Amino acid sequence: MADTVGEIVKTMMKLAPPELALRDDAIGFQVEPHRRGMNKLVRRCGVALDPSLAVIREAVEAGVSLLITHHPLFTQPVNRVDGGLLRRLKLLLDNNIALYVAHSNLDAAEGGLNDTLAEVLNLNIVDVLEVADGNGTVPLGRVCMVKVKEMKLETFADYVFHKLDAELVQYVKAREKPIEKVAVACGRNASPSLLVYSKKKGADTYLTGEFSYSLALTGEEEGVNVVSVSHYDTEKHGMKKVAQLLSIEHPEVHVLFFDLKPKVFHFVKGEIEDAFEL
Repeated sequence: MADTVGEIVKTMMKLAPPELALRDDAIGFQVEPHRRGMNKLVRRCGVALDPSLAVIREAVEAGVSLLITHHPLFTQPVNRVDGGLLRRLKLLLDNNIALYVAHSNLDAAEGGLNDTLAEVLNLNIVDVLEVADGNGTVPLGRVCMVKVKEMKLETFADYVFHKLDAELVQYVKAREKPIEKVAVACGRNASPSLLVYSKKKGADTYLTGEFSYSLALTGEEEGVNVVSVSHYDTEKHGMKKVAQLLSIEHPEVHVLFFDLKPKVFHFVKGEIEDAFEL
């Protein structure tokens, strides 16, 4: 036995309601199921953060017929398909793999990526960070209380490093007082304006998955600490949770979580003793 594409997507729409997405965001099917469409039976379903070439190859190898990712394959209309995008699309189409995306709606959803990030870090959510979008707002961040009193920023940064199994944590120390209230904005929800808004919500520290000079400078000027982990490390736990929930809701479907962190960043530690010039 197996469940249909439509039944699994119905579960995803409960986990990440489409109405929570930013107005122009790319969500839903990016490669639609063919051969019976929504009635197609799914025996193996893949879940991953990225629809990368490595993930799609793993999905093909595993015999997946439905792949659910957080990041879209494309975020805007495409005039030309070539290079890596062509290779990924060809693999999906040649192997009859449908691709479904839950992006900003999964960031915003109750129990979604931001909530899971706070949960993994054992933070107590007390408020949300809304982003203006059209005629309404989308809750793309959370404001949380730290449960440990008198926690120093350096201690918190080290705690984040270990709890998220991160490869790197960067931080800006903008105040000397212990941290109490942390704004959590996973992934690339790292705009200076959202940091300023988090200060109005009482946050003294801003945790995000992207780091920029402008964000660091804004944090320093506003007196808000900034803690930055890699984009992947802030969102992988939420996608793993999605896979677990799908397994519970669809016990007849073998749900696989592809935890394939892109190995694109390398860091210089400056351990060479003898300086040299080119």
